[in-house]
Amino acid sequence: MNDLVINETLEELSLRQRAVTGLLELIAQSCDLTPAQHEAIRRHYTDKIEHLKECTWLRQYDLSLEPQGSVSYGVPVRPIERKHSEHDVDLLLTVKAREGEFGSDELHREVGNQLRSKYRAIMSPIRYGWQLDYAETERFHFDIIAAIPTRHAGQEMVAVTDWKSRDWKPSNPIGFRDGILQAAARLPLIDGQGEHLLLNSRMNTANAKEVIVVPLPENTPMKMPLQRAIQLTKRYREVWFSRRGKLLQKTPSIILTTILWQAYERFVLGKKFSSIFAVLETLASHLDDTTILNIQVDGYNRVTYNLPNPTVSGENLVKRWNEPERAKEAEDYFMWVKDYQAFVRSLTRIRGLNWLQPLLSEALGSELVDPVFKRMTEAVRSTPTRAAVGYTPALGITSAAAISIPHHTYDGIP
Repeated sequence: MNDLVINETLEELSLRQRAVTGLLELIAQSCDLTPAQHEAIRRHYTDKIEHLKECTWLRQYDLSLEPQGSVSYGVPVRPIERKHSEHDVDLLLTVKAREGEFGSDELHREVGNQLRSKYRAIMSPIRYGWQLDYAETERFHFDIIAAIPTRHAGQEMVAVTDWKSRDWKPSNPIGFRDGILQAAARLPLIDGQGEHLLLNSRMNTANAKEVIVVPLPENTPMKMPLQRAIQLTKRYREVWFSRRGKLLQKTPSIILTTILWQAYERFVLGKKFSSIFAVLETLASHLDDTTILNIQVDGYNRVTYNLPNPTVSGENLVKRWNEPERAKEAEDYFMWVKDYQAFVRSLTRIRGLNWLQPLLSEALGSELVDPVFKRMTEAVRSTPTRAAVGYTPALGITSAAAISIPHHTYDGIP
């Protein structure tokens, strides 16, 4: 009898994990660019490179314009603070010139002049380039960063124009993008019974090109666990800092992305997990890992942090945390990480959608969460006894035919 109770408990836990994974997938999809936006972006950057090629000064060089940043490796999250809550699309313009042919000021000026000739009304300068604002009409803006090829610490990368320092800054956004995508494509071992139903309907035993997600009517490209973990963490950060009036002090995305990337390679790959949710929980638990952040305390109790950029040798992504006037940024980081870890741990302890919805809304924002629950309840019509509510592999709600609903849960999640 005791064994039966234990088995039922494990089955209920597995069911809740699958249900939460499905809900998080639907919520995270709300962070993504729509297919129409993807198409508009492709059209725009084709137009931009053609316009830049018309510049007499730029015409003497080969040019390339390609996406970089979060959109390029599939983890976009619309910032909360912007008026139109638009996506930030980063484009890297590489001018194939030799180092020393011109200074960063000259490149910045020539690119700016050419863009201004057509896009003056929507254009503004930023530290490393220029911004073109399509937020009101298409819910995204472009940051166009100008660069030349360079070699830094024996590695091929680019040097971008730095308007503030009036000099070049070594950078490797394409290497960073490729590193994230390569890591995400390597998958953990998922060993949970029943989890294979979820995985096989979404991924190819943890990796799939497409997934049918109920109640969405269309096939939806599935993101890998690392990508979804980055998106959900970034979204929680946005909401956490927004509610405290500290959006300008929020932890930069490159820091979160790098920590999760390193945690994925060190603590997920090659390991066995009972569920996808267990992978997400493991990644959250290592956001404050002292070995990833290389936290050192000296004899005077002074703390220093070092998070190496995996693609730019010698760059410490949290260098400013070591400056006395920036110490509060590190404190805020560890504070919201603790809250995020507690939130993730609590997700599979909640019994019932009526309790889960407010928890998710509080943590990730009702504007993302509430529409998911509305669409789900419209797709899975309840009866007074909820006998018809059940598990579908993509979403995680159980069917009466698959498993009986425990008394007084009434929400399809035990």
